[in-house]
Amino acid sequence: MAEIKMKFDPFEVPMGMTIWEHYKPLSRRTHLSSMPNFQKVGETLKPTKKDLSLLVGFVILLVDPHSPYYDERDFEERERGCLDALHIKPESLVWEVITGNHWWFGEVLTAYFKMINNAKFETWFALKMHAHFQKALVRAPAKPDEKDEMTKLRQTAATQLVKLDEDIDKIERGLFPDAFVKEIINDTVTQDSIVGWAEHFALAESEF
Repeated sequence: MAEIKMKFDPFEVPMGMTIWEHYKPLSRRTHLSSMPNFQKVGETLKPTKKDLSLLVGFVILLVDPHSPYYDERDFEERERGCLDALHIKPESLVWEVITGNHWWFGEVLTAYFKMINNAKFETWFALKMHAHFQKALVRAPAKPDEKDEMTKLRQTAATQLVKLDEDIDKIERGLFPDAFVKEIINDTVTQDSIVGWAEHFALAESEF
């Protein structure tokens, strides 16, 4: 059986081009083709387009199911192999962002992961968001004048939580290649508030 190649192979990008210039679908994803405003969050990082291109290439090698490094179960070995393959040096900004688990790495990783697992990712995220709202409802203290409808709604939410967590766990086992990637994406989509990220991912993005 012929080996299935990566749709966006970082090794095929011509010298002098960014990965999103070579693979146009990536250019339609904000986090995969443009830098965030680091000054807005009080950081002094000044990455170049080449830095972002390398970061996107690394993410592809790390989590794409057709990557030659995907079957390496030891995360540190897989990470090291991807860094070496792209000649990302320890003194570089990209190395620092990746090995330091910087939030920018999380954003790029999450954006690409969403792209290649769109339906599964959306189901997982929708359940995560629903569970978040249900747990918030259950945790909220009851008001003295609370109506019967709200009390019933709170009770119903409480009975659904165990099943929701089981469903989320089942999807996660098939969706994420390892616990480390799951943790980074989990942290990214729940930063600040899960509601904000729901709105963020609901922004229209052209499909490839």
